[in-house]
Amino acid sequence: MVGPMTGNFTGNVKGYAYLTFFRRQTSKRCAAPATTTRRSRTRWPTPQALDVPQQIRPDELGRGPTLGRMPLEWEQLVVDSSDPEALGRWWASALGWVVVNDDPDEFEIRPAQDRLPGLLFARVPEHKAAKNRLHLDLRPDHQQTEVVRLLELGATYADVGQGEESWTVLADPESNEFCVLSSRRP
Repeated sequence: MVGPMTGNFTGNVKGYAYLTFFRRQTSKRCAAPATTTRRSRTRWPTPQALDVPQQIRPDELGRGPTLGRMPLEWEQLVVDSSDPEALGRWWASALGWVVVNDDPDEFEIRPAQDRLPGLLFARVPEHKAAKNRLHLDLRPDHQQTEVVRLLELGATYADVGQGEESWTVLADPESNEFCVLSSRRP
């Protein structure tokens, strides 16, 4: 992490406190005096301007800045779609997940009603134009059985230049690629 703190981030308790506080105080960001780092021209508020506590008790850190729980929680992955409801229902069927929001412009599914992360399908006007830069890897109990089931649901084989591999690349009804990995070995 590049910022105004000095030293190694993983061992810098003050830096961790500052970063945690900074994430929680984004509304103060513009009002606080800023500093410029040597590595970038990004202006960051100083810890003093944000009233960052100078000391933190070890129990507040959990197991440490790099081993403790993230101060952020992964809520969902957003998938652009021309028909969010249809694509969301397809993925709910493919994954066996439940629908938690059936708004036609922002359709969301999750593994269970109260379990994260989810997949949110958001309406966009443009169609997919190139290979996805992010995709899902699914690991089934039986790869070939699962590939056949997904093809029957409407998936298609996709060639992204992968060649001969142990996984199978498929695409959903809107051409979003995903991989069905080989089965886990016991």
